[in-house]
Amino acid sequence: MMMMGETAMRRLKWTLGLVLFVLLAQRIAPAGPGGPEVVLLDAPRGAWVASVRADAPLTVIEERDGWRKVRIEGWTTTDEAAPLPPAAIEPGGVMVTGVLTPLPGQKPDTVGAGIVVALVGDLERLAAEHRALGEDCRQGAKSLDSRIADLDGVFRKALNSSDNFTTAANRHDKAKAELNAARKERADYVARCLARADALFGGRAVARAVSDANGKFEFPKVAPGRYWIVAGEHHGTTVRAWWLDCPVSGSEAVILDPRSAEPVGDPYWGLR
Repeated sequence: MMMMGETAMRRLKWTLGLVLFVLLAQRIAPAGPGGPEVVLLDAPRGAWVASVRADAPLTVIEERDGWRKVRIEGWTTTDEAAPLPPAAIEPGGVMVTGVLTPLPGQKPDTVGAGIVVALVGDLERLAAEHRALGEDCRQGAKSLDSRIADLDGVFRKALNSSDNFTTAANRHDKAKAELNAARKERADYVARCLARADALFGGRAVARAVSDANGKFEFPKVAPGRYWIVAGEHHGTTVRAWWLDCPVSGSEAVILDPRSAEPVGDPYWGLR
């Protein structure tokens, strides 16, 4: 006979095998306060399945067209009383849909396909934390920009800095290397800031979806309340994002179009 308490102690071992895919270009996705996460989809540009820590032991099975097929093993509780993440989904809730259409000036000017879309809550605290993080990141980028400007000035003058060609050439090569290193440092710094923004919004996510090939996303049965829709991608030279106000009330479905919906701002503080 199963003794009382055994249900709470059982653990179901699970293996996510050959059906999970990681998008390389979007591998760092919205996450909790502990850091960025890896998003797992059921197929390339498929549906969101789960997210795991960036340092989770993923076994890569196959790589193709910017995707990795992975396997991961772990444990999940069978205790029905175990705490669950906050949810905005409830019976009788309304459907929230939208399309990640390109905003004016966005490059590439195509729909946002295969992008993780977060429905976030706890907006007052989130706004304050996002503002503080943005001030820190912008200040750091400003300092690096100033340093790059100084190094660029030295680089431009290096070849004329001496009548000795060898000396001038050496100074030129040194200045060029220092300038390139500073530019890389700035790019790495900005990438870390964007990942921190993803983590911040992901920590307040009450639901997630992945936009389809046409940029469409949907959240069914969303409970009444005020939310934000946040989505973004940053890889290589591509940085673009969507941040929309999403009030839900009554029983009418909510349809969001970035071209007409009320924008909140830039999740990435304009950092590029």
